[in-house]
Amino acid sequence: MKLTHVFALIGLLFLTGCFKNSTPDVYEDVEGVVLASNGDPVNKAHIHIRNNFKPGGFNINESQAQIAISFNAPYESIYEGLLFHHGAQKPLLTFFRDTLQSGEHSVEIPDSLLSNGMYGYQIRSERASLYSSLFMVNKPDSLLPKSLPFALTNSQGKFTLDALHLALNRAFNSKSGGRFAITDSLQIIITDTSRVIKKQAVYVRPNQSNFFEITLD
Repeated sequence: MKLTHVFALIGLLFLTGCFKNSTPDVYEDVEGVVLASNGDPVNKAHIHIRNNFKPGGFNINESQAQIAISFNAPYESIYEGLLFHHGAQKPLLTFFRDTLQSGEHSVEIPDSLLSNGMYGYQIRSERASLYSSLFMVNKPDSLLPKSLPFALTNSQGKFTLDALHLALNRAFNSKSGGRFAITDSLQIIITDTSRVIKKQAVYVRPNQSNFFEITLD
């Protein structure tokens, strides 16, 4: 299955906040509300994000790529693949579960499950966790309406983005040896199931609450 995105398998995760500060900045959850042009709250609006990266700005890679995970099954067993938001203790979902023979296997994460952001996966059997890694997804806007949203608004039009999942001010090393950091700048992208409705650039400030009101045109 194909996916247009920026993809980086992570070798190391540096859990530094601000690189030169002795006391790391702390980010609270990002909260907001989506309103219609008449001021009414919008229920079940799909919330996506686009991170800003250093260096490079809002990078979009238009090339086609697959998120395929290859691994060795040491014994016959039931195996499953779990998908996590960055920093989450509980899985977002299970993207495969099957009985596998011992040997080499390859599974794919369906692109419809992946909105923009930093994710982790884990391959495990009934006996033990075997493989895990992190990867970044950064799709073109045109593919976001077809993706599982990062969050949904409630009946009052409100949404919450978990700060840990956003990986703000986190630095990463890619498998290719490159290094990038996710900055405090963020785009909040509102979609329905077929199109992008609104994009709003925001700055998420550390050590304080952040609430953003987004009014649809």
